[in-house]
Amino acid sequence: MHESETKPLPQPKILLSDLLKKLFNAEDLCLHAHINFIADLLVYHDCSDYLKGLVLSEIESDISTSSPPRIPATLQASRKSKIGDSPITYYINSIASIYHAHTELLTWNVLVLKAALYLLALPQIKPDLFEKQHTEHLNTIKRLFQRFRVANKSFFAKKKDAHALDYQAFLTLKFPALFLSLEQFVESALQPEADQELNDFQKNFCDELRIAFNYVLKSRPKIAKSSVDSKLQYRTWDTDGTINEIIETKKSNRGLANEQALDEQEDPSVIVQADQITPLARHSKNAQRMALSLIPKHMQRQDHLLTASCLLPSVYTISDLITYLYHDDKKHNDKSVLVVLLCLITGVGFKDWLNFQKRRVKRLNHRQVIKLQSDQYYLSTKFSIFEDATFEYPESLINNTVHLDIPIPNHFIDRIKAEPIITEDELKKKIRIIKDEVKIPQLNLSKTSSLLHHVILQKTGNRQLADIITGVDASHSSSSSYCHYNVNKLQKNYVKVLSELCTQLAENDYGDIVYSDQSICFGSQKAPSKNVIKDILFYLYTKIYTTSDNDWVESFNAYSIWMWHILLLFTAARPVRDFPGFLNNISFQQQTIMLSDKEVGGRRGFGRLIPLCAFLIGELKKYLRFLEHIQQHYMAINREISAQIDAIFNNEQPLLNLLQNGTLTPLTPSNVRDFHPEVGLAHPNWHRHTTRAFLTNKQIPEPLILALFGHEAFQQEAAHPFSSLSLNQYRALATHLNEMQEYFEIIGVNLNVLIA
Repeated sequence: MHESETKPLPQPKILLSDLLKKLFNAEDLCLHAHINFIADLLVYHDCSDYLKGLVLSEIESDISTSSPPRIPATLQASRKSKIGDSPITYYINSIASIYHAHTELLTWNVLVLKAALYLLALPQIKPDLFEKQHTEHLNTIKRLFQRFRVANKSFFAKKKDAHALDYQAFLTLKFPALFLSLEQFVESALQPEADQELNDFQKNFCDELRIAFNYVLKSRPKIAKSSVDSKLQYRTWDTDGTINEIIETKKSNRGLANEQALDEQEDPSVIVQADQITPLARHSKNAQRMALSLIPKHMQRQDHLLTASCLLPSVYTISDLITYLYHDDKKHNDKSVLVVLLCLITGVGFKDWLNFQKRRVKRLNHRQVIKLQSDQYYLSTKFSIFEDATFEYPESLINNTVHLDIPIPNHFIDRIKAEPIITEDELKKKIRIIKDEVKIPQLNLSKTSSLLHHVILQKTGNRQLADIITGVDASHSSSSSYCHYNVNKLQKNYVKVLSELCTQLAENDYGDIVYSDQSICFGSQKAPSKNVIKDILFYLYTKIYTTSDNDWVESFNAYSIWMWHILLLFTAARPVRDFPGFLNNISFQQQTIMLSDKEVGGRRGFGRLIPLCAFLIGELKKYLRFLEHIQQHYMAINREISAQIDAIFNNEQPLLNLLQNGTLTPLTPSNVRDFHPEVGLAHPNWHRHTTRAFLTNKQIPEPLILALFGHEAFQQEAAHPFSSLSLNQYRALATHLNEMQEYFEIIGVNLNVLIA
């Protein structure tokens, strides 16, 4: 073998330009200016005297540099140029903002940049490490850049955020440690547990620095971890926990996922412990089969009769309990009584209130926080309801928040935060005393947070309202994904319920409550405002008549699209292909339509029954007369189209179609959107959200609304054998649906003008 064959292959060069392309990825906002700034910075401020051992000798700079550095123009985040769309660019730009003002802070940023470039180059420096199931450090780098972008901003921004001083104090305190070697810096200077001068926020920042620079020190890749976009939750169907329903919830875009899960209800998956139902099931298959056959009936009973269960006290008993606790708290100033009282009047669990006693704790749990606004404390709850922060016209939506703020008397929160801190054992002792005093045998700490929900449900019959006020998230709620409420009215309804439970509590402690602004509405951010809907429908209506040279094809298409939107609005259906189905799905005699608007897994069953209002019946009849007119008038001109219209009347072709290239094509959400892109909202389900918002405050029994939307409880679907909803009751909903015509000022088609 020749000597030349034994020499190892030369290591390919690691070019700075390639690393920066990987770093910026798809970001193109002033890209070249920021790349040039990084190259200049690494040469002009190489920081070789700091963190000995942090060197980039393997990386070759192939970008021409300038001295002094070429500083890019300052960027301002806006609705069209968001930080989240270009996080790397905005971080580099923040370095440019502090270039002339803060030498020490500039040193920190250059060292962070050098560490990031080394981690990016690591797969080429040590390729053998990445042959296994390892991954690169892009997320580590982005997290570190985000931290330092905020830190840079804290030094020069006029308006300081809550942690601006924490960043400044930490970076100033740790700056002398930068003269250490990289190993000493990681192993001694960045040990948050040993540093008593740091608060919790600074310790977390220190820990993130330690993790990132330790990757550099050890030249260590990250271990790739599989990530699942869903998690499993369990719903118990009985008090003993022998029957549990498995609910799969999405982690990303939870609001949209909850809405889809609500609309596309699958058959429930249930785990049953048969041997806990009957011990005989352990040794007998026949006993197991017998136990399992009883499960559906048991589930039905638990779901339908839960509100009437003897395990929940009556509303009058709960009123007596709250009144007793209120007077006992006033008399003895007992903090444990206050915790129980807060559980009862907020629906928040006792463990969250116990944890909230700690001085630094601001959040009750991952969804709820106590916030101070306008000298008033609020329990602020974030719901997993659809929101779109990127939507350019939020003022055109009827709802503007997915957070609900419930007022709480200030002195309640002040006392919870004050000493002494009570424990769970002390609380359990107190609840036993309370249970004996008020004579409620089934009272326990776990039940205290569910009693307010029980009261609201009993008083209003509206489970959605009870869920929202008590903070039940959309993944466990009754159609909350479609809700619409005025926050001010919700808060006043909440205080009204408390006044009915304990008059003294409402008068003495809630009398001076500051309510939210009346313009704030809570709910899904899909429903447009009233004026937007009026404009859209009127625009589509005028298109029917304003055709070029009386082109009947244009009129036909415009009429079909207008009917599509009107039908979606007045039936609360989901926009799916071939909607609303065939003509025989409509019964003018019964004034109903049978819709199948679920596409996931195919159309199952016969769909659901929807009542038709008088306005919609009239418009459908006019549309059918229009089809007959076209068929008769143009039969001799185009027999093929005449035959296709025949197919509509013979239930062989869907009712609504577009005429394109001489052929009738059934309407779909995509071709409707393409036909009128100028009126297409970002989310095609807006009709359904609009109808739900309209019906919310109409004093309509909730079972009727749930039936309209297909959100009924298991085995309680309209026309189901076990359903208690009569068809006559259901038809009464048509009167309220008909009111939308006047509310949105919808004009019916003048057929005489159209076919003249």
